[in-house]
Amino acid sequence: MNKFVMDAFNAGLVVDMWGTTYTDSTVLLQHVNDERWITINNAQGRKGSKVKISASGEILAGMGGKFNGQKIDEMGKGSSEKSGEVDVKIPKISSSTENTYNRATHMGRGRDFNAELKTMSESIIKNIKSYKSLLETPEQRSKAGELIEAHLESQKKFIEQSASTAANNPSWFVTGRSGRNQSRMEKSNEREMSSLQKHVESQKASEARIIKTLGAMKSESTKTSEAFNSSKSTGIKNIGYIAAEMLGNHPSLAAGTRTWASPKVAKAFTELSESNKTEAIKVAKEVDASLKTKGLKGLVDVVGSRSKAGKLIAELLV
Repeated sequence: MNKFVMDAFNAGLVVDMWGTTYTDSTVLLQHVNDERWITINNAQGRKGSKVKISASGEILAGMGGKFNGQKIDEMGKGSSEKSGEVDVKIPKISSSTENTYNRATHMGRGRDFNAELKTMSESIIKNIKSYKSLLETPEQRSKAGELIEAHLESQKKFIEQSASTAANNPSWFVTGRSGRNQSRMEKSNEREMSSLQKHVESQKASEARIIKTLGAMKSESTKTSEAFNSSKSTGIKNIGYIAAEMLGNHPSLAAGTRTWASPKVAKAFTELSESNKTEAIKVAKEVDASLKTKGLKGLVDVVGSRSKAGKLIAELLV
């Protein structure tokens, strides 16, 4: 439908109710001084869908309300937000929906839902970028855009439902308490809070799924590299725990720490060796040299020469 609308407009098939054809949105708007219905004809010139536009060119009605709130020259475009490597088409909330909600719930300006959706999109992308390699491939970036758009559509539907609910149950801030059924109002508020809580939880789960889905799409080389670095980090961290007690001249504490830290070192270096033995040897030698510069005897002595970690590392250092 979106492509048809734009193709029809660009082909000069948009006409007003008197049959005048317009090929340029600016010219069209210059001839609309108040609200007016226009018809978008199909490619064969037959009459097609009708939309009602305001003097400013905002679509007010028609085509099932799908384009309400958009400008006539933005039909089919939506709002596109390019955030770094991700292209996201942000859905639009019509001004009528926003006004309905704000009139029922606020005395002042109220909320700007389209700005909120834009901020939400930016926030999700920022969160994705806080993780490593989630936007590494074109497939991941495309999937990210798709998932974020679905997330925003869910938010849009909730906003529209909230606006409808608000119109039927306006806030007492707006109407005052006079004549209101307190019990009915409290039950209504409870339902709204329950609905809001469920929606918030659903959206949190949606964001978590986005991260999980993109993580599963990482390239095999990236997964291997990240697993290697994770094991390396774990090994060095636990070696450091033991070495710190030895450097502090706390032999009893070092022995106690070795009982739980050394097995973790063994597991880490086993994983490193299975992943890339050449790099595992390099890591072992670098850590061994670093410990010796601090006055210790070396890596094998730190983890315990008779431990599984000590025997494994001794082989790597040969």
